[in-house]
Amino acid sequence: MSDEPNTVSEYDGIEEYDNSLPNWWLVTLWTTVLFGMGYWAYYHTFGVGESTAEAVEAQIVAAREAEAARPKAVVSEETLGRATENPDKVAAGKESYALYCAACHGPGGGGLTGPNLTDDAWLYGGGLSDIYAIVKDGSAAKGMPAWGPILGEKVVGELVAFLGSIRDTHVAGREAQGVPRGEKVLNPADAGAP
Repeated sequence: MSDEPNTVSEYDGIEEYDNSLPNWWLVTLWTTVLFGMGYWAYYHTFGVGESTAEAVEAQIVAAREAEAARPKAVVSEETLGRATENPDKVAAGKESYALYCAACHGPGGGGLTGPNLTDDAWLYGGGLSDIYAIVKDGSAAKGMPAWGPILGEKVVGELVAFLGSIRDTHVAGREAQGVPRGEKVLNPADAGAP
């Protein structure tokens, strides 16, 4: 091959032209190489810029601080009891119950795969704060999902308002499970299979 551009070389009947690369391609190549070297020096050699791992860690810390600063809902028998007397909260809870709970506990709360919610026997306590805790945190051993992280405290409170309004109404359904309200109940972490 000669040093002249566009020289034809031939080997085994195949002709090849020796053209130089287009200038736009060379500019792109060397720009990319220089950018890569600068990026490496900025982030890794001199440590001036914040790395991706540091940025993610800062976001996690900020999210935890925001969660800690957010006011928590005050959940007590008294506040939940007032919610059961609020027709708007009970109606909203009934709608949420139909969407999220009726598949396991039945449309009227009589129980299907889940226990009857209208009798006086409760697995984890029949107090409103007990009901709130089990709806919010769930029980993996019994197949009850933790609805708190999915629905949020407001919807969980509305669900509890509805459940408080139907407890002790004795809708026909599954046989009683658990113990009567006020007696010692299971710890959701210690509960075995149903």
